[in-house]
Amino acid sequence: MIHVIGMGDDGPEGLVPLARKCLEEAQLLVASQRLHERIPSTGATRLEWPAPISEAVALLASRTECRIAAVVSGDPLWYSLGNRIARAFPTGERCFHPQVSSFQLAACRLGWAMSEITCATVHGRPITRISPLLGNGQRLLLLTANGDAPGEIARFLTDSGFGATRMSVLSHLGGPDEARCAAIASEGYGRVPDLHVLALELRVSGRTPAAGRAPGLPDTAFEHDGQITKRNVRAATLARLRPMPGATLWDLGCGCGSIAIEWIRSANAARAIGIDRSSSRLGLARQNADRLGADTLSLVEGDVLDALAWSGAPDAVFIGGGLSRDLIGGAWTRLQTGGRMAANAVTWESQQILHDALQRLGGTLVRHSVDTFGQLGGRDAWLPSIPVVQWSVEKFPES
Repeated sequence: MIHVIGMGDDGPEGLVPLARKCLEEAQLLVASQRLHERIPSTGATRLEWPAPISEAVALLASRTECRIAAVVSGDPLWYSLGNRIARAFPTGERCFHPQVSSFQLAACRLGWAMSEITCATVHGRPITRISPLLGNGQRLLLLTANGDAPGEIARFLTDSGFGATRMSVLSHLGGPDEARCAAIASEGYGRVPDLHVLALELRVSGRTPAAGRAPGLPDTAFEHDGQITKRNVRAATLARLRPMPGATLWDLGCGCGSIAIEWIRSANAARAIGIDRSSSRLGLARQNADRLGADTLSLVEGDVLDALAWSGAPDAVFIGGGLSRDLIGGAWTRLQTGGRMAANAVTWESQQILHDALQRLGGTLVRHSVDTFGQLGGRDAWLPSIPVVQWSVEKFPES
């Protein structure tokens, strides 16, 4: 049996009796060096978590003949190793002993209601991942990589138009060395203790072109060569695709990646795979994804029809280029039941393909025509854009 025990900075003294008993009776004790130093000798064989941590499951699986205490920080199932263990071992082979998480302790110290804040991690992830979470008045609690991270995040916030944000570093929560320090993002941060939670009270200080999760970022938020799904049509497209937590999008003919990137930003743990035959556009897509917090975007160079040979089944498909009857039919076959598909067309030939798809597969066909207020010959006027025809459909179980 594997007992996954969450431990705070106060060590074994903070454990409930059952968790302490499992720790004392374990034959094998696996923990980080920091936690090992907090645990008195019990007679158990001691191992440290492997590097990379992805090998931890294999380590535990090789020792299941003995009683194992796998010790982690805080709540094992909240941004912790417990998630991997839960997926790898059946219920009868593992048991979780939660501890109050550092998020909860930080919220208590600050007087913040957990139901009204966002908790996230940038440990082992790019700090740009917080980009979709930024918004004036929002409160965030972050797990970070190390003591230098608050300074990096302060610079990122300032560059993103949130330099007035109040930042609080709460270190060694629940332990004898607990401390707290605060600063304004634009003032910067020096190095702080590695073991901390970073609290952000977001305040706007300038333009924020990439703030918020709602789709429809300004076109200027993306680097592109002119081939981009424009803001209003992009927002309408994503409304049809309906991003959901953990869902995967296939963006076929992804160009600069605007649809895929906004899909990822709109829902927790969303993923996307984009394909395009232009290496230069894929380069722009990578730059945009890295800057806008969409690091779960995978990019493939090739023809859009190549996607039909990919493994897995997408939750949604967007066809932004290379539109053909074969592509629509193949993507429809691969689409998950309950999945959504959308495609946009400008030319008459492409619009006919979408009309054919409507007749074969159902769905809706809409024409978006957007006029923008501007100048024409030195006078105010409405400037029309090229109309875009959009087909969208959902794959119901009876389809």
